Amino acid sequence: MAGIRVDPAEVGPRISAALSSAAAALAAPAAITPPAAPGADPVSVAAAGQVAASAGRLSADLAGGIARITEGSQAVAAALQRYVDGDTAGAQGISGESVGAGAVGDAVQAALSALNIPAPPPVSIPEMPDMSSAVAQIPAEPATVDDALRGGAGEAGMEAHAAAWDSAAAELSSAAAALQALAAGLPGSWDSEAASLLSARLQSFRAWLLEEARSSRSEAMLSSANATH
Repeated sequence: MAGIRVDPAEVGPRISAALSSAAAALAAPAAITPPAAPGADPVSVAAAGQVAASAGRLSADLAGGIARITEGSQAVAAALQRYVDGDTAGAQGISGESVGAGAVGDAVQAALSALNIPAPPPVSIPEMPDMSSAVAQIPAEPATVDDALRGGAGEAGMEAHAAAWDSAAAELSSAAAALQALAAGLPGSWDSEAASLLSARLQSFRAWLLEEARSSRSEAMLSSANATH
């Protein structure tokens, strides 16, 4: 095998830790509290309901990626072990003890090629509810309308929801950055086709996490935009 210049015993735990952090970031949104309506009027209630439904869908999409990232982590660990086995076989072949390092190297590359990276699940961010039909449900008396618009949770409910999703987006972006650092460094320290394949797979995980971070920020923006309605 070419250019054995990496310690799998050191690289493996780093990759595992980065993927574990990514899984934790994906799980965190499940605990985000549903938003409260800014007011008691039908517009506010309908908007809060749509934001909550969007958050539920997005949280489920994120949670769905956890098992895939866990599978990827296990596959990476197995591939690294095959790399170690291939290194040993290669050394034995050079010393005349045995042959077959090339076959082991092929097995490493096959294992890495088989890593199944999830595609970003589509997330549909709902539009604001129809204002005209919602307002039509409010009694015409000015005092009643005013009470409806000013009643309820106020901006805090929606703003708190937005802040939580902003935080989730930051965590996902941070996990993506950690994978980027690992992926960029592997080919330089591990000179083989297997290293390039592994780097490509980590980059795919990174791209998926960044897409989910963007979706999380969209959810935060939707909630914040609805806070004043």
